[in-house]
Amino acid sequence: MPSAGDDKQLICVLCGASDATVEHVLPQTLLRKLGLDPNGPETALFRTPLCSASNHRGSALHRQLDVIELISTGQAPNPMTFARLAQWTAWVFMLLGVTRRVSEWPRDHAMDLLRQRFPCTPGVQPGTGNATSGTRVYAALADDSVAASELPRWAVALRKDPRVVLNASDQPVGGRLTSGSALVAADALRLGELVLLVVGPTWRSGAEHERRMDEAAARAGLTHLGSASRLGGLKTQAVSLDAISELFTTDPFDVRTEINLLPQDIRAAVEAFTGFGPDLVGAAQA
Repeated sequence: MPSAGDDKQLICVLCGASDATVEHVLPQTLLRKLGLDPNGPETALFRTPLCSASNHRGSALHRQLDVIELISTGQAPNPMTFARLAQWTAWVFMLLGVTRRVSEWPRDHAMDLLRQRFPCTPGVQPGTGNATSGTRVYAALADDSVAASELPRWAVALRKDPRVVLNASDQPVGGRLTSGSALVAADALRLGELVLLVVGPTWRSGAEHERRMDEAAARAGLTHLGSASRLGGLKTQAVSLDAISELFTTDPFDVRTEINLLPQDIRAAVEAFTGFGPDLVGAAQA
């Protein structure tokens, strides 16, 4: 366990308990397999203050040996490993997000989900369901031998994003032009040769919304982890982590950004605001 120093009181990021210690969000075994020092400055992002109860519950993320093997070798020990990696990744990103400036989930919502999954209260059993419903996780194996090509962007509307305007039936009909939001559509992380992209829960753009999201990600060489086993595993792809991070965005007004993954009413509002119909948006990107 990393030493936090005797002169600094640490607060658990989940429950606010003052007896927290600095704990590893990523398994130390995995970090060592990747040639990283679990307690070094290069892995500081993956450490956070947790109380003993939440750390004990969160250690379940460290015991998924097949997931660790997939991350460190790129090979899945069994077909279910891809699905477990998706859940593992979503929880790790959510836990990291509550201590960072931006996240795919509003902080209060993420805290509620994390407290259910890794409760700090003695005697309360941890949740076992898919609390990250609607989150999509993509992955690829990085090929550093060739340069990554420029990627298009796709605008999406995040659920629970206060910038999205809902009607009386709680359906998205517009958006607020506000700046400084702490929400991002997606975030990426590279662990060894594995590149992971997490996209927060989105409002549907119409029929087969998820399939069209997966097709957009596939243009960047990314595979939806829920389909990886059926598709024969992960692709090896030249990737730019910065470009992958911006593959999905909450900003629809950049001329490089496709808007066909936005809900219909928001898409129409963007077209009216910019003066671009779908054909003109595509022409501006060409």
